[in-house]
Amino acid sequence: MKKWMSRLLLALAVLGLAFSLAGCGDSPGGGHTSKNVFRVGIEENADEHTMMDNLIAGFKAANPDVSLEFKVESYSGNYSDKLIAQASNGALPDLFFTLDSLVGYFASKNITVPLNEYLDTYDFSTDLIYDEVLEVGRVGDEIHMLGREYSQVVLYYNQKVFDAAGVAYPTEDWTWDEMIEAARGLVDTDTDGTVLRAGIDMRLNWPVTMLQYFEGHNGSILNENGSSGSIDAAARDAYTELRGLVQEGVILNTFGNTGLSFTSGNVGMYFGVRSDATTINRSLEKWNVVHVPDMDRHVVSLGASGYSVSALSPHKEIALRFLFYIMSTEGQTILAKTGNVVPALRALAASPDWTSQPKEGLNYQAFLQETDVVKVYPISTYLAEPSAANKLIDALNKQVTSPILSSVGTISSETWTMYENSLTNALR
Repeated sequence: MKKWMSRLLLALAVLGLAFSLAGCGDSPGGGHTSKNVFRVGIEENADEHTMMDNLIAGFKAANPDVSLEFKVESYSGNYSDKLIAQASNGALPDLFFTLDSLVGYFASKNITVPLNEYLDTYDFSTDLIYDEVLEVGRVGDEIHMLGREYSQVVLYYNQKVFDAAGVAYPTEDWTWDEMIEAARGLVDTDTDGTVLRAGIDMRLNWPVTMLQYFEGHNGSILNENGSSGSIDAAARDAYTELRGLVQEGVILNTFGNTGLSFTSGNVGMYFGVRSDATTINRSLEKWNVVHVPDMDRHVVSLGASGYSVSALSPHKEIALRFLFYIMSTEGQTILAKTGNVVPALRALAASPDWTSQPKEGLNYQAFLQETDVVKVYPISTYLAEPSAANKLIDALNKQVTSPILSSVGTISSETWTMYENSLTNALR
């Protein structure tokens, strides 16, 4: 009898251990590790890890009553698909990083908490942050993401390249045509015409800069409600102009295997955002930054990444507290000190915590909000169905922009129609 009872107790113990281990899996899709674990989802990136680790440490110090264990989970590859897959398994992190281009998509899947009703609870006024930061977190009248930063496209330049070419540095008074002419002066080729040094990396495979380029030339590649491709005459002219500049080496062919890059020192200028500054500073000895110069229209592409609260979270109250801590002066200062973001809080616009990062003497005003300028938002905000953004980007790169830039001769009306159909099909 005692032997039988011992075997039963042993079996029950093993079964209990199995259930315990099943609840403690580390797989991102495996569910919450336990009731006492608070999960945070971020993109796989060393700087993102550093920022989140610092935020968690600050939050715990400011909230000693929170006894949960914090676990940071990072995802490489297609970030949005992986989060949606987790949501379908009921295993979404309690708080997760949200790109501005994904806000509408996540909201349409009902995985993010509308934050409007919690603003007063946590004594947070939307007037504290830039209007543009607030705007990219909205879906209709609801706020589904609070942006942690103000991020607009700027023009980085390598002073050593300009010195070597004998070209004057960029200024805040530059026009687009003056920038192109300076870039032309930076180009270096060998005897067979191969580009050894390019003028500008405009990042042609990044819709953020492409939208800015088309808008600045009064062009459009979508119809009014963002449901089909419509490459109008101004956009076609802009494409044709761009093709010539790429063939000259004035603008880097992002789609070509050129071996050239801004951080390698063989491209003079670069279209980037504040988060690029740390990497650039590690790679280049002498560099600075200015606003992107005016085109036919004065436009600038901007956005803001931030964080959303999971609609599936078992720790929603802690998730909200953590989110509003991130948006507080203390949390924003923690982010500012990393040198990777321009704080979303207006009050920190001139804070040395970020203006002196990653080096002293930068023209930090270039990263700040401009007035009297047309704002170009992430491409998803122009679409009838925001979840189609990734497919549209793929079509834009593979079926439209890259073929146009690599072609020669006049582009026929039939070819333009084919390109428009490629964009339209991506939106279905």
